[in-house]
Amino acid sequence: MKGPIFLVGYMAAGKTSIGKMLSKALQVDFIDTDKLIERKENLTVDVIFEEYGDTYFREQEAEIVLTHDFGKAVVSTGGGLPCFNDNMSKLLVQGTTIYLKAGVDTIINRLLKTDISTRPLLKNVAREELFSNITMKLKERSFYYEQAQYVIETDEKSEELIVKEIIDLLS
Repeated sequence: MKGPIFLVGYMAAGKTSIGKMLSKALQVDFIDTDKLIERKENLTVDVIFEEYGDTYFREQEAEIVLTHDFGKAVVSTGGGLPCFNDNMSKLLVQGTTIYLKAGVDTIINRLLKTDISTRPLLKNVAREELFSNITMKLKERSFYYEQAQYVIETDEKSEELIVKEIIDLLS
C-alpha cells in the first residue's frame, strides 16, 4: 500500500462500514472525512449544513483534501466530496480511489434502516420522493464517482465479499 485508499460513492453505499473492515484487514488507520470536519468545527455535519449551508461544508471538505496528511489509511469520503472543488482529481493524485457503487434500491433499503433525518440532503425529503431524489443525485454525481481507479458493485454482496474483492484488486 503506497498511500491512502479513498472510498467514494453515494450515501449508504457502504463507505464507512466497508472502510472500517478494510482498514482492519490491511492493519492501517481508518479515517472518515466527515468526522474530521466535525472535530475541526466542533459541530455535526447536520448542524454545519443547517447553520452554515452546503457551500461552507463543501469548502471544509476541500480544505481537508488539500491539507490533511492521510498517510497509509483507508479513507471514507463524504458522498459529495468528490463532486465539488475538483476534489476527485486531487484524490486521484494522492492515493487509490475506489467507487463503491450501489443501486438506488440498495441505497434506499439501507437508508430506511437508519435515521434519515441525520442526512442533510434527505432531511426534508418525503419517503415517497426518495427514489426520484436519489436517482437524480446519483445521475449528477456518477460522472465524478466513475473517475475512480476501481469500481466495486455492492448490490446483493456481503461486506466481507466486498472487502475481499478490494483486497484482491489491490494485490
